[in-house]
Amino acid sequence: MTSYMRSMVTVALGAALLAGCNSKSTATDMGQDGHTGALTCKPDGQTATLAALYGVQANLNVNVKVTPGCTGSSCIVNTDATAKLLLLAEVTQSGTSATVTARPCKIVIPKVALKGGNMPVILTASDALVSSVKPVASAATLDGTMTCAHFDAQPITIALGANLASPSDPLPVFGAGMTTKLCGGSAATACLTNSTPAPTDTGCVCDQDGDGKLGASLGAMNAPGFDDIDQIYVDFRTSVTLAGQLFPATATQANPGPRIEGKVADLALDQNVLGCHRNLTGGAQPRDCDDSETGTVAGFNPAITQSANTDSTFLAVPLAAGATCTDLVAQEASLFQ
Repeated sequence: MTSYMRSMVTVALGAALLAGCNSKSTATDMGQDGHTGALTCKPDGQTATLAALYGVQANLNVNVKVTPGCTGSSCIVNTDATAKLLLLAEVTQSGTSATVTARPCKIVIPKVALKGGNMPVILTASDALVSSVKPVASAATLDGTMTCAHFDAQPITIALGANLASPSDPLPVFGAGMTTKLCGGSAATACLTNSTPAPTDTGCVCDQDGDGKLGASLGAMNAPGFDDIDQIYVDFRTSVTLAGQLFPATATQANPGPRIEGKVADLALDQNVLGCHRNLTGGAQPRDCDDSETGTVAGFNPAITQSANTDSTFLAVPLAAGATCTDLVAQEASLFQ
């Protein structure tokens, strides 16, 4: 496989992992659908108390560049891509302080178009992977208690497919001729999830989604060079910061409470390919990739940054008490109109 082909695989992978991120923002000049628009928050003299439960829709617009640092025609790929993330966020407020506990409900991974008229690389995050993520708590502050107050949360760092002693520790990597450290000595050792505790050892790869494979498994289609790859196994980390502004409820809003709107920026992301699976045809038995094949897929990572052309944005709307991820996904179209 050429370096161009293997870069296409990891371009799509990097854009896919970015779908799990959203970060620092300001919430002026925001449209109600979470996209930049003409709406500016106007103080109305009313107290704005946060709702106990929010649905959050993040629309992420990013630039994917291969090779990192390239310019002009020297880039193999230099394109913008769009992803979407739905979060369920529980909020506990005390005056101008709050704790936000959030979990992902849906990840829409961007399709990354390839040069030369090839089919776009498509990666998918399964329901099992999304639901495995343990809710993450973050402290937040308000600069007031009235409409248009600013909402600022502390950074959140999430690592999937690996167990680290410190959030800033290096992620385990794959390398030809070297052994990736496996938690408990097995690829099937469970990562920290909603239902399993963290492994006892650290700096190691674990099974995020309970499928017996190392790391977090992403469905794959149209991976160049190896067009029979149907899964890629990864570990990855996102560091996010969320900030916004409290807007009054709209006339069509189903549940009471202020909306929170903002722009997304200052994202941080790193990831490693740990393995893959080939759905071989023609009588051959489907199997996991060997070291050489995994090395090809893992050999080139893209640089992913906020798009310079289009803002990334988010919108948080109050939900009914007891609402679940299933409810949020079903009601997405009506909630975020």
